[in-house]
Amino acid sequence: MDPITLAAITSGVTAVKGLLQNANDLKDIYSQIDTLLNHTEEADKPKPKKKLTRQQQILRMRTGGGDGSDETDISEAADAVLARKAAQHQLDLLKVEINKKWPVKHGEQTTWDAILEEREKRIKAKEERLKKAKEAAEKKRKHDRELLHKVFMEGGKAIAVILAITGVVYFLYLAAQKGGSL
Repeated sequence: MDPITLAAITSGVTAVKGLLQNANDLKDIYSQIDTLLNHTEEADKPKPKKKLTRQQQILRMRTGGGDGSDETDISEAADAVLARKAAQHQLDLLKVEINKKWPVKHGEQTTWDAILEEREKRIKAKEERLKKAKEAAEKKRKHDRELLHKVFMEGGKAIAVILAITGVVYFLYLAAQKGGSL
């Protein structure tokens, strides 16, 4: 996890906590939570290497790690695990804060779990919309291709007929020029 992502997660948690102080319902903080969770998901995706953080520098010195080009290096693995744990810790603190602000009755789902469930529903709905849009675009592309093919075929036929008529007219013109006989 790169330092920018970790900083985004930490600042996202801080922003959500600040919003919790004045929020009357979850709609007030939903977009900020969604952004935070997106940053968390992006954190595990590999990214190009940037300037080393202090933690990465210390890990490389202590483990004798190389230049960081090998992702299997112990310092790279340690940095990834430690950064992931720091981000998860921030999310756990946020989870506690949200569940404290909106407590649930016995036997109900926690507020945080309800947020995650609602987010999953929305992600699936978005994926379904994108899938339908992609299918519609493919169908339109196929229709356009068939229409273009038909236009070219009919246009070709029209050109052939025009050429044939022009040939007959030219032939008749030549015949008329020679006195009616060829």
